[in-house]
Amino acid sequence: MALFKVAIIVVIVVFISRLDLINAATMARIFSHPIAAAIAVAAVVAAIHGGVLRWYLLLTIQGQSIPLRRVWIITFTSSFIGASTLGTAGADALRLYYVGRENPGSTGQAYLSIAVDRLVGLAGLVMVGAFLFAMNFAEIVHHPEMRGLILLSAAMGAGIILVAALVAGFDRFVSPSVRHLRVMHRIATHARLLVNYYSNALPLVGLCLLLSIVVHVLMLFSLVILTRALFADSLSASQLGLAGVMATLANQIPITPNGLGLGEGTFAYLCHLMDPSTVTADYGSVIFLQRLVALIATVPGLFSYMAYRAAAGAGGGMVVDEETAGTG
Repeated sequence: MALFKVAIIVVIVVFISRLDLINAATMARIFSHPIAAAIAVAAVVAAIHGGVLRWYLLLTIQGQSIPLRRVWIITFTSSFIGASTLGTAGADALRLYYVGRENPGSTGQAYLSIAVDRLVGLAGLVMVGAFLFAMNFAEIVHHPEMRGLILLSAAMGAGIILVAALVAGFDRFVSPSVRHLRVMHRIATHARLLVNYYSNALPLVGLCLLLSIVVHVLMLFSLVILTRALFADSLSASQLGLAGVMATLANQIPITPNGLGLGEGTFAYLCHLMDPSTVTADYGSVIFLQRLVALIATVPGLFSYMAYRAAAGAGGGMVVDEETAGTG
């Protein structure tokens, strides 16, 4: 299976290289800008740790007593290993597995925390995207090809509002309709507890949303830094940020490993639409380079995974030695 995943990644990389979405010579220019590269790496590392803190706070709100260092280990392990799985679903599935091993007695709530974490992260991305969308509205209306952004943004915003409305009216509108279905009834019970937890901790929920915004701003900041290092200043920071938001959304689609090729193509295409005279297809190299930066940033997850496998092989379950845990 591991070889199969590697083979898929190699095929996709070769394919998008033939399309010139990624270019080795273009990415090599980053070595001429070591300070920019270091800043980009630092921003990605800070963003990942912001995501760790957000999930830890969500677990705390739900009464899950998982230490922060364990949340760090699970996040880094799932992020590193999940880089070869479809979209972000694979990383979430790994998080689900590991957090279930941590708290076998309350797996339902632990699992729901992942869904909430993903939803809060998406809400933060939409808010950042809406701000950048407003800044570039005049640019968007001049390009008919980009008007799809309006529909997509509106649909995502409406979806989040709908989910928020369902959560707010869960006991009155949702729970009664599923109480006769055993499986759905169990899910509804967990969801009811979830609503109670979060309604009593709105300040922490707001902090989690703020963390989501900071995480995405940091990731987009690293994207702008890398783009400036590889290419001339043909696009503004807000234009690059908007293209980065859409590339991030494309990465979520569970078609290719970690969205490989989808994010690169989306970013290069939107940048080209905004400046067709100077932007070339190899702008996708920026997204691919950021993937490599994120992979390097989560390398500690590989050691955590190896320690977990060693402990599991010795009958230790999810026990991870303190030395490895201390790498966080």
